Amino acid sequence: MLLGAARDLTLVFLGIELMSVAVFVLAGLDRRRPGSAEAALKYFLLGAFSTAFMVYGMALLYGATGTTQLGAIAEAIRQRDLAGDPLLVAGTALLFVGFAFKVAAVPFHMWAPDVYQGAPTPYTAFMAAAVKVAAFAALARISTEALGPAFVSWYPVVWSLAAITMIAGNVLALVQTSVKRTLADLEGLASVRPGLAAAMTVFMLSFLGFPLAGGMGFFAKWYVLRAAMEAPGPLVRLALLLVLASVVSAGYYLGVVRAMYMKPRAADAPAIGGVPRLTGAVVAVAAVLTLALGLWPSPVIRWARGAQLAGAYEIPAAGPGTTGAVAATPSAP
Repeated sequence: MLLGAARDLTLVFLGIELMSVAVFVLAGLDRRRPGSAEAALKYFLLGAFSTAFMVYGMALLYGATGTTQLGAIAEAIRQRDLAGDPLLVAGTALLFVGFAFKVAAVPFHMWAPDVYQGAPTPYTAFMAAAVKVAAFAALARISTEALGPAFVSWYPVVWSLAAITMIAGNVLALVQTSVKRTLADLEGLASVRPGLAAAMTVFMLSFLGFPLAGGMGFFAKWYVLRAAMEAPGPLVRLALLLVLASVVSAGYYLGVVRAMYMKPRAADAPAIGGVPRLTGAVVAVAAVLTLALGLWPSPVIRWARGAQLAGAYEIPAAGPGTTGAVAATPSAP
């Protein structure tokens, strides 16, 4: 919440540290698992490394503009024509490197597989969702509210990071051996735990962005595509990459569904015990909400529109080769 609401680089740094220290502890909380301690150590070391980049970048931005307030940074860039200033460009680059680590963007993603695998599953889910949402919120606010007038210096980098992450992430997922091992625990699940298999199918189709059966996951990708196509300079190539990446992702998302419904359960497969009542309730509620919001997404869309960044700069997006000055003007809340 602090990261999403921060309007000053100092508060952004404070939010990053508060979140990171807590997640370090969560990753290593299960002392009975050797992998948990390893995950905590790796996350701590690489997190500190990325934070160093971020702090140095903030220091350079302060040196270039004389302020840490996001709105004042944008004003200084416009008034003093700092969009191409080497100090500002270097600070922006280091800041984006730090955030790329936090959101596990390629090629700064190397920590994520080991940490996600070693940490206890509930905390892995928290890191993969809440932590990334917070980092993306802060990145969106800084890039538009503070660095909007310097659009030409960072847009090609962000465009490239998005493209590389979509391509590499989906290709690497296709060859993950750990996923294949997991499938052998899942084979024939529908025959012994049909409720769990149905919920898992909804979640996989939601990740895929499948219409109706994928519930809200379809609208999540639809609105990303729509935003890309309705940008001042339509991001056609990025939108096309997103569609192609979604097609590739079907290989491993549908592989889970295939294993549950189309493969017989092995005779020597381990027995699956009963699902705790509270766990079953959480899974059922999540699956029902995913489907219900896919049929009636209006409430979530209204909440999202109400939470959009106020005072952000409208940025013309013309492609990675954009050159020339950018005239950024505050947009309506």
